[in-house]
Amino acid sequence: MKVSTRLFTLVGAAVLALALLGGLSLYTLHRSLLDDREAQIGNMLMMGEHLVAHYYDEQKQGRLTQDQAQAAAKIALTQLNNDGKSYYWVRLPNGLNLVHPNPANVGKIAQGVTIDGRADGDAYQEGLAKSRIAFLTAQTKHPKTGAMAGKLNGVIAFEPWGWWIGTGFFNDDIENVFLASAARFTAFFAAALALIAALGWRLVRSINRLLGADPTYAADVTRRIAGKDLSQPVPLAGVHDASLLHAIARMQDELAATVRRIRNHSATIADASRQIAAGNLDLSSRTEAQASALEQTAAAMEELTGTVRQNAGNKFA
Repeated sequence: MKVSTRLFTLVGAAVLALALLGGLSLYTLHRSLLDDREAQIGNMLMMGEHLVAHYYDEQKQGRLTQDQAQAAAKIALTQLNNDGKSYYWVRLPNGLNLVHPNPANVGKIAQGVTIDGRADGDAYQEGLAKSRIAFLTAQTKHPKTGAMAGKLNGVIAFEPWGWWIGTGFFNDDIENVFLASAARFTAFFAAALALIAALGWRLVRSINRLLGADPTYAADVTRRIAGKDLSQPVPLAGVHDASLLHAIARMQDELAATVRRIRNHSATIADASRQIAAGNLDLSSRTEAQASALEQTAAAMEELTGTVRQNAGNKFA
């Protein structure tokens, strides 16, 4: 695998990890916002239950009848309506409204629908069987937009009177916070992606500029040179002069030139050696000839000496 491919794979893995981290962070944020909202609803329900329990205690003490205690509890819960931003409602398991922010709905049976299409009464019943407080997201008409929107509701059962005390909040504020965070993350992710891509591309170009080619190809060229093959030229089209491949090409050229010089010098030395050998042979021949001449001269001198001696003897005889 090429270095550029490996680097791009690494950059892609970093981008993917960043995206997964961002997605996990957004999910955690959304879950945290919902948990905080559930905690807020739970606290309100606990306070509403304590308020109703107060009037139930008045009933048990005999200071109020059940009807009086329930009527007083209904009035107290109704008074806690914060201009429609937060309020309590009370219903029976069959859907009969006992307390509602809209007085026109009191005394009427209303069955809502959850976000997944189930009857809210069934969902509340299942939730209360598992926990003291049941939560669900209901499809409710938004008072500001008039469109159907998700509303996180919670109920707590007050067993002595068979009441379901409930409250809830629309999720639009949570969704707004989540969408704003998602928009910020998207902008950050886009900027980070552009930065990582730019740095990755710059790194790849820098490495290619430094190496001149993929390291695998450079290693193949080096192995070929080490194998004494200097015949194949190294392509240098578009290769920077300061690159590794360019240095390898220069090394091959220098090695080839050195080999050529050695060959030329070897030929010169061989020719000189042949000339020296020929000269030595000629010198040896001349030396032998001179030695023969000297021998002949010595013989002649000896013969001449003998003749002189003989003549001298004849003279004095």
